[in-house]
Amino acid sequence: MALRLLFENKDITIYYDYTNEWLHVEWQKNQDMESVQAGAGKMLECMQQEQCHKVLNDNRLVETMWSDASEWGAKFGCRLWPKLGCSILPGCIRPTCIAAFPPT
Repeated sequence: MALRLLFENKDITIYYDYTNEWLHVEWQKNQDMESVQAGAGKMLECMQQEQCHKVLNDNRLVETMWSDASEWGAKFGCRLWPKLGCSILPGCIRPTCIAAFPPT
């Protein structure tokens, strides 16, 4: 897998994966509404910069429960990603996060 680092800070790391032709976005440990909104903006910049239409949204390193931020992300993404031509946005989450949400 050939990756090129596009952006990195304490909240998010964004690579371009030449093999799969997608952005690989790794969200880091602690997230809140502000960090998610800033990270989503940076994802958009990188998509435009690389003329990329696929994103692997990797949340495996996230350690906090960020339900407000994830709700905002779902609403924001569902509305905006298709307008940008994003055709694929798979996500990876930590298995322990699933345990925090009992079946209804």
